Amino acid sequence: MPVASVEIDCTPKCRSPTHYLDLICVASQSISIPIILNYLCRCGNCAKGHDKYGRTLIQVCSALSNKWPIIDWLLKQKKVDINAKNLESGYTALHYSVFYGRIDNSVNLIKAGANTSLLDYDHMTYIDHVIRDTFIETPSELLDIGKFFMFLH
Repeated sequence: MPVASVEIDCTPKCRSPTHYLDLICVASQSISIPIILNYLCRCGNCAKGHDKYGRTLIQVCSALSNKWPIIDWLLKQKKVDINAKNLESGYTALHYSVFYGRIDNSVNLIKAGANTSLLDYDHMTYIDHVIRDTFIETPSELLDIGKFFMFLH
């Protein structure tokens, strides 16, 4: 997705927690993707920062719907580490997407090369979170989930 040329507000060594919190807030909004990307471009270091919980921009966006274009841009343009873990729980972007039920993001992250065997600090993979954190009302839903995971592997 092309992004208009913008003036960068800070340097590639930016470590401002306040600035990074602003980036996360903007990326979380329900505004058009090009506007979000133009704002993200204004930070010289949007790929390497994190908030006070150690969450990166890709992890926050993975937990939200309709944010795949931002995730894709971060991976391709900013070369963000798809397997980075947060400081609080050891979650990766894949863990976040599954935990918050964003299966579309999960599939796209796996296709983009996310490591499916990484463990969080509770020694759980993303599949373990699907099993533990998913409420299934009927056995047929369980079969549907099984078909989905057969598709992933």
